[in-house]
Amino acid sequence: MRGAFGAILLVGCNSILGIHDLPPDQTSPDGPPAACSEGCACGSDADCGSHMYCDTSEVVSTTCRCVAGYTDQGGCMWTGVVTDPGFMTTTAWTLGSGMSISPDYYDGSDMVDPGMALAQTSGQMGMPGTQTLSAEVSQSFVMPRLSRAEALAIELSARVTLNPIGVQASTELDVGARWSSNAFEMLGANPIEQSTFVRSQACLGEAQYAPETSSGSGEPQSLDLSALVTGNLPPTGFEIDFDHLEIVEPGANACPVPGTVTNGSAEGSDGWTFGAYGYDGADGVSAGYAAGVGVQGSRGVQLRLAERCDEAVATVPMSIAMPSGSAAVALSVYHKHSGATETLALSGESLVLSSDSGGVLDTYCVPAALQGSIAQLTAELVDASECGSALVETADLDDVVLATDPGCMIVDGVVDPSFESGYLLMNVSRDAGDTVAAIDDGSAPDGTHYLRLAIAATCDTAEWDAQVVTPAQAPGVGTALTFQYNAPSGKLYAKGSLVPTQGSGWQPSKVCLDAIAPGQTQSISFYVTDSPTLCGAAEAVSAGIDTLALVADPTCPAF
Repeated sequence: MRGAFGAILLVGCNSILGIHDLPPDQTSPDGPPAACSEGCACGSDADCGSHMYCDTSEVVSTTCRCVAGYTDQGGCMWTGVVTDPGFMTTTAWTLGSGMSISPDYYDGSDMVDPGMALAQTSGQMGMPGTQTLSAEVSQSFVMPRLSRAEALAIELSARVTLNPIGVQASTELDVGARWSSNAFEMLGANPIEQSTFVRSQACLGEAQYAPETSSGSGEPQSLDLSALVTGNLPPTGFEIDFDHLEIVEPGANACPVPGTVTNGSAEGSDGWTFGAYGYDGADGVSAGYAAGVGVQGSRGVQLRLAERCDEAVATVPMSIAMPSGSAAVALSVYHKHSGATETLALSGESLVLSSDSGGVLDTYCVPAALQGSIAQLTAELVDASECGSALVETADLDDVVLATDPGCMIVDGVVDPSFESGYLLMNVSRDAGDTVAAIDDGSAPDGTHYLRLAIAATCDTAEWDAQVVTPAQAPGVGTALTFQYNAPSGKLYAKGSLVPTQGSGWQPSKVCLDAIAPGQTQSISFYVTDSPTLCGAAEAVSAGIDTLALVADPTCPAF
């Protein structure tokens, strides 16, 4: 009986490995030993422990091994994937223009280790106006799948020196398939000059790991750190020093799990951060958790003003999952406010809000550019009229939820390309009385809905931005965003150019994407406007767009 059980086990391993003809205890007279003749330790990753994968590369056996970034220390422990995180050599990193490495540099205990990468400009003596300069450092390594790893973060130690007034600096960080703009707050717009190094962390999103469809220890990914400097640069120049750049374990619960909002229900004590700014000092303005203000009287978040020109802000982080097949992710949020102006934004992109005097749950399709990324929802309440006069106004928030939604289909690189979900929109700007909305009036060329942009007065602008991820194309081939449009009045613009009009009715058109690296976000603006000499006169101008798609196009600029 014991021998029969062993034979069944080994035959099972042979089947897993695709070898069916040789008995499990027999070797081929003319070839290598049969599969698992030296033991079958696992059949799939699920048979292995934390941070391990099933290595089936050897014909004679299988073994559980640590995935990329982890080392066996009595259990697979994170030891990192970045080579030379301290910039102590000149061989591990690839440098772009404007970047250099000083491997022996060390000037104090605030540095993590010797070595430094420098993003420098030499200044622009005698050249008035604004210049834009950039510098980049990059390397490639094998990144594990998130399912076999854990929530990780990238840590940067940096300082800004020689920073003149009026110059802006920002960073773009690329790990894997997504770029993150301004990933590190300390290098945001108008950073102050600092003589010491400051360490900052940015959580990684699901798109920044090896794809779940990959196998083995992981898959090669790239890390690119870009520093962008814009302004009227003086002769002294501008410098950002990078001391250390590494992917690390951020600590328990420091980074949200993909598909979750940290304390989106507002029932816990973590996740949300609050800010309250009184117009003339501490005067009762507040932001924080409050009982009874959420859905069905549950605990929620409340922003409260005590006088005009007060400001109250609340922010909650989230990790947006990758699309599940053709269905992308939707965001829903409950909100209610009185009086003052309430705004919601997802990673800086404004959300259209329903009328919410009695409380409402709004839903949005998350753009392709944010799928698989770390994001944050920011709510702001402000009343800027008659500063200093007394009032009490509030805004309540609750149930911030992410979920895969079949209404948010992702087709040809665009989420909800024909606006069929009927959900509210992100990335909208418009003047009072203007319209940017998905419309169902029976005239859509594809399905039931289309996007209608309409203005009510001269000099108004109604705008929507399509946020897309730059796809990889064959060498010499660019990408176009194709769409259908109906603009009989000739006032529709796409990416800053007037869309050609040939009478009424729906017509096809396209705009070329910029030739930037695959994975980077592009924002393609569509807007209706009319700017005659006299502004403010009543005018009804509208246009429709529908059926957006990203397609390979050899006539567009290639990366």
